[in-house]
Amino acid sequence: MSALFLRHTEGEGRGPLGWFFRQFNRGFSWVLRQYERLSKFLIRIRMIVVGVFILGLAATVVVYTSFPNGFVPEEDQGVIVGLIQAPDGVSLASTEKVAQTVYKTACGFWLWRYRWL
Repeated sequence: MSALFLRHTEGEGRGPLGWFFRQFNRGFSWVLRQYERLSKFLIRIRMIVVGVFILGLAATVVVYTSFPNGFVPEEDQGVIVGLIQAPDGVSLASTEKVAQTVYKTACGFWLWRYRWL
């Protein structure tokens, strides 16, 4: 029985699945031909393609240097936000001492030294 189902047949077959595969193969062949035509065209004008790429790269550099912080969310702009929670009844001086310790620790990282100096 499985030999009947698994036998090799030439072409896409008949019936609704055969029709589907014929249409799919026809569409895929069309896309493949268009891709081949586009590739050959771009290879013929490769110097123009390289020039457009270089212009795009230069435009990226100009936009990046003009708006260095425009696309970075506020949360990612090099600010450390923290919460210091002390037990009830602790004095303000003790809380400030802990805050200074946290600040000195944060400034000890090599990235932060250049940021805050």
